[in-house]
Amino acid sequence: MRDIDETDRQILGLLLDDARRSWREIADAVDLSPPAVSDRVERLEELGVVRGFTVDVDRTKLRGGTPVLVTVDVRPGTADALADDLTDADRVEHVFETADDVAEGIRSVTELPTYPMESPEPQHVAIMDYVEREDGARKRDLIDFGKEEGLPFIADRDAANRKSEYRLLDSHVLGPLSDNGYVELEDVGRSTRVSLTESGRNTLRAFRYLIEDN
Repeated sequence: MRDIDETDRQILGLLLDDARRSWREIADAVDLSPPAVSDRVERLEELGVVRGFTVDVDRTKLRGGTPVLVTVDVRPGTADALADDLTDADRVEHVFETADDVAEGIRSVTELPTYPMESPEPQHVAIMDYVEREDGARKRDLIDFGKEEGLPFIADRDAANRKSEYRLLDSHVLGPLSDNGYVELEDVGRSTRVSLTESGRNTLRAFRYLIEDN
């Protein structure tokens, strides 16, 4: 396969200037036929010189939604990790780290409800995610889920029997979640059913990223 020649470079220059140029327009500029230009561009793609044709969109001009500036107070030492996670989110355009509150240039400020929430353990988030997906779950279901996923409350400890498994679930998972108001426990017959509270759902939305890479 021959090397790139001067005509190829001219074609590349024309495409870099305006990727929407027609083959006819390029052909007239480099003194070739439109099929010959098409063949050359296809060869440049095969060589990896041309990797694709893209559209540069100014998202601020789009009117598909309302731009929102959200300020988040974070614990010392966690800002970089949170900024990386937010930057990867599809609907996030910009992430700024500041020392003070930012409001200059904002049309209006609305105070949203806040929820006291401590960062839960990843296994707690996994349990809440399971409870939400199942629209509630029995303790036995949570123990089996913990075994399947290798969650620390059951995988890192030796349970002599089923009663021991229930005690591990209560002390390491349901107890902390219940104390924080994230789950409700309801006795249904001989079983205990676990469901998420509104605070639990908010906390799950905030910290689901802890389990998304696992």
